[in-house]
Amino acid sequence: MAASTSLPNPDTAPAAAAKAGKGLLVPIALGGVLLVLAAAGCWFYFFHMRHPAQTPPAAAAPAPETTHSVALDPFLVNLADPSGAGVSSSYLRVVMVLREADPVQSASAKKNKEAKPKEGKPGDDPALAEQTAELRDTALGVLSLQQPEQLLSPQGKETLKQQLLAAFNQHDADARVKEVLFTEFLVQR
Repeated sequence: MAASTSLPNPDTAPAAAAKAGKGLLVPIALGGVLLVLAAAGCWFYFFHMRHPAQTPPAAAAPAPETTHSVALDPFLVNLADPSGAGVSSSYLRVVMVLREADPVQSASAKKNKEAKPKEGKPGDDPALAEQTAELRDTALGVLSLQQPEQLLSPQGKETLKQQLLAAFNQHDADARVKEVLFTEFLVQR
C-alpha cells in the first residue's frame, strides 16, 4: 500500500493564499491605526501639554487701588421708634472700620513720605481728627434713623452698610470711603 500524499491542487492554491492574506490584513491594518494614534498622542503631549500655548501678555493692568483703614470709636445710638410715638427704648451699639482709598500721590511725594514717616499719635493730626469727626457725625445721622426690626436680619445690616457708604461719600467726596465693615453690632430692644 502506497501512502498517498496529497499534492496541492493548482486550481485551489490561489484561493488558499488569498484566504491567508485576508486573515493577516485585519491585524496589520489595526496595528497601523494604533501606531498612528500613538504618534498623534505623543505629538499632542509634547507640543501642547509640555509647552502650553503662549498667551500674549495682557495690557498693563491698572495698579490695584491701595486702601487704608479708619477705625471709628464705638457708637451707641437710640434707634427710631417704629410707632412714631417719640422716644424709642431700642439701642444700637456698633463699631465700624472704614476702608478708604489712598490719595493719589506723585512719585516724589511718595518718596518723601517713605523717607520721613509721621511720628506721634493718630490724634495728633488735626486734619485726621476733623475728618473722623465728620465721618462720625454722618454715621450718627444715618444710624439714628434705623428701626430695630430692620437691623436684625443680615439683609438689614447689608442695607445699613450701603446707606452709610452712600452718606459718607455724599457728605464728603474727599473721604473716598470704599467699604464699611462692622466689627461689633448689637441691637437692644
